[in-house]
Amino acid sequence: MSRYHKSIVNLQGVISKVLKLSFWLMAFFMLFQANFWPLFNLELIIQPSEIFIILFLLVSFVNKSVQLNLDKYNVIALIWVCLNALSLLTIDFENHILIEVSKPVILFLLYAAVRGYILKYSLDETIKPFIFSVVFASLLAISGWFFHLLEISNILVLQHENYPYFGTIGRAKAFTSTPNMLASLVLVASFLLIYLNFSVSDGKNKKLYAYLFIILMLAFILSISKTIVLMVASLFLFFGFYGKIHNKVVLYFLRIIPIFLFVFYVIASHLVIDLNYGKDIKESQESGYVSNGVQLGDIYIAPTAYYMIKKGSAEVFKDNILFGVGPGQYNKHYEALKEKGIYNNKIPNYDPHSTFLGTLAELGIFAGIYLIISIIILFKDLVHKRKKSLNSNDSLFGLILIFLLLAISIESLVTDIMNFRQYWYLYALTVYYLSDSTNKKRGA
Repeated sequence: MSRYHKSIVNLQGVISKVLKLSFWLMAFFMLFQANFWPLFNLELIIQPSEIFIILFLLVSFVNKSVQLNLDKYNVIALIWVCLNALSLLTIDFENHILIEVSKPVILFLLYAAVRGYILKYSLDETIKPFIFSVVFASLLAISGWFFHLLEISNILVLQHENYPYFGTIGRAKAFTSTPNMLASLVLVASFLLIYLNFSVSDGKNKKLYAYLFIILMLAFILSISKTIVLMVASLFLFFGFYGKIHNKVVLYFLRIIPIFLFVFYVIASHLVIDLNYGKDIKESQESGYVSNGVQLGDIYIAPTAYYMIKKGSAEVFKDNILFGVGPGQYNKHYEALKEKGIYNNKIPNYDPHSTFLGTLAELGIFAGIYLIISIIILFKDLVHKRKKSLNSNDSLFGLILIFLLLAISIESLVTDIMNFRQYWYLYALTVYYLSDSTNKKRGA
């Protein structure tokens, strides 16, 4: 081999290492936030992972490692970016509007990076960095919670005052933005870990994955997040349809109970029930998290902030049906909603906390319809693809993706999920599964 060819081989080796390192760092720092400013006179809040997204894509472009065709799923993501960018034409331009519009662009780049990596390496090699990142965050969250238990204050735990039913509590969050964000990350990582566990035959790896799953579940519990209801329901559904349980009675309960859990999740997010004449939630009402309710005998039922925010989103949408008020602009109507009596005087200035209603309020009717159609397409394609799967691991992964999408769809009723990086990461994995590529690689 000539010196020239040796140099080319060495260069390719270096590029491959840079690609892997930048991708792992991107996945690792997805859970961290930092402020970088000023940038073009903007106060731009970004995550360090975005630096490594750009690095990965730049190296991939130079090496011609990532090539995105305009297939159906890329178009779905691009149209969402364009619907956000359309706001620049429909509302008065301000610097912070540009920041909000840049968010889906960055998320699309994340999606492109994950999809490019999975095609170059393998499914397993793309899943592992994400799981490692969430396990690391879970260990931090667990450590922080025990320090909190010892009355050592730390930033790994959110001190939540007047939390409905619990009062003042510490909720584990690590370096994520909120405990619920940690919980949503754990939800995705847990099911990806189940896939790795069920798809390998190596006993040592299975034992390792089992230990990691326990760590994730402990962090999940300590986050004290309602998302755990979605986790339990999804686990029931998974084992109810996986095909390893044949007792009809057990299968019936595994498939029926999740329906009640999903309904409970939605209702409990919007209403609180106090069996002590409303005395137990009085402090929550004083903080604005719970509004005035009705007394039915000994039972006091009151709407939560989630309910008030949905009324607010519907009100804002009613006045801005076609194109909405613009991405990230819902909070500007905070005072107006209080004047109309939709908000109480103490409720914090929350985001819409509903993906669909938030989309309607901020982007308008066309974006809302598009969002629903996109979710239906993904469900339809996932179910169809899994029915055609002849490989057991493909069938397993398809089942996991279906129930994750179901859980995320339920979560979207009470949370704004379109800016969650983990779900764009998962979308790339889903697109890989749905693609008809003949050169798929599962992993070593």
